[in-house]
This record gives sequence, structure tokens and C-alpha cells, in this order.
Amino acid sequence: MNQLEREIGKLHQRVKSSKIKIANSKQRYQQLQKEKAHLDEILVGQGELFKQQIRSTYSTRSQSKWKLLLSRNSLQDAGRNSVIYDYIHQARAEQINHISNLADNIKNNQLTLKRQQETLQNLLNN
Repeated sequence: MNQLEREIGKLHQRVKSSKIKIANSKQRYQQLQKEKAHLDEILVGQGELFKQQIRSTYSTRSQSKWKLLLSRNSLQDAGRNSVIYDYIHQARAEQINHISNLADNIKNNQLTLKRQQETLQNLLNN
């Protein structure tokens, strides 16, 4: 009889431990869902900015760096325009890198969510 009571006690502790793990996993899953939603919003906003920049670049494509340099303006204006042009391209490259990093973060978040779902499923099945 004592053996049976000890086994029941152990099983009760395992059930309690499993319930705590499930609760923690569900909480972590909800946090990851919120983070994913936030990252998706940021990515959409960055995508819109990137689209605007592409449209702007396309519409001003005829004004290449060489055209700025070869314009009839003074050399000082041409040099200043060249520096501005370089800053614009540097800013665009930084935004592209930022968008790429956001996409990587979302991908990692989705993988973590998938693993978390699998863990929850395994805990519920056991």
C-alpha cells in the first residue's frame, strides 16, 4: 500500500511539473506571437519606405552621378552634389541592411514559435 501511495505521489509531482512547464511554454508562445506581430509591422513599414525610395530612385534615374559631375555648375557644387549623392546611397544601403535584419529576426522568431508549438504538443501528449 505504501509503495502505491509513493507512486501516486511521484505521479502527482510529475503532473504538477508538467502543468507548470505547459503554462510557461504557453506564456513564452504568447510573447513570441506578440514579438512576431511587432516585427511584421516594422517590416511592412520598412517595406513601404523601401518602395518609396525605389520609386524616387526610378523617377530621378536620369540624374546620375556623372550627370551631376558634368553639369555646368561650379566644381564646388558638383563636389557637394557628389557627397550628397553618396550619403543618400549610404542611407539606402543601411535601410536595406535593416530590412534584411528584420526579415532574419522574423524568420528566427517563426522557427522559435514552431519549436515552441512542438514542445507544447509533446507536453500535452505526454
